[in-house]
Amino acid sequence: MMTDLSRNRIGIGEIKELAHQSEQSPDLMTQIVNNISGDDSVLARNSAWVMTHFTNDQIDTLQERQNEFIDMILSTENTSLKRLLLNIIERQKFTEDSLRTDFLDFCLENMMSASEPPGVQCLCMKIAHQQCLFFPELLHEMAERLAIMQNGYATSTMGLRKKMLKKIEKSLSKD
Repeated sequence: MMTDLSRNRIGIGEIKELAHQSEQSPDLMTQIVNNISGDDSVLARNSAWVMTHFTNDQIDTLQERQNEFIDMILSTENTSLKRLLLNIIERQKFTEDSLRTDFLDFCLENMMSASEPPGVQCLCMKIAHQQCLFFPELLHEMAERLAIMQNGYATSTMGLRKKMLKKIEKSLSKD
């Protein structure tokens, strides 16, 4: 199993099969999750890719490791690993008490960053929205940032921006 994940090129079929096998084997799931924090960047990336195919129940069991995943996102230079970890975090729950201002700031900055690929921008936008929902003043700040985003962004980023502005408007009108 580890030999497969250590390979530079791995197929989606193998990724899905490992994710499926990990449903039946908690030890395999633990091993895959632990691989993302190792020194082998290929193994970390491929393991995170497997994790993006975990079931919602599996993702829920990883909730207690959310801060660890966030620390990795904040420190990694590997754009692929960052995007994959953001995908995992986006499927997790946020509570008012679990908010981390450093991660919220990261998301608000990177949703607008021209140096980030559209996938990272969009995931940061979605995660920032999830975190801002607890505080109307943060929703206002996010809306202001989104309003600034006008030109030079991918179609996917601009489409999500439009949806987020509508969601924020709807949330704020309830208050």
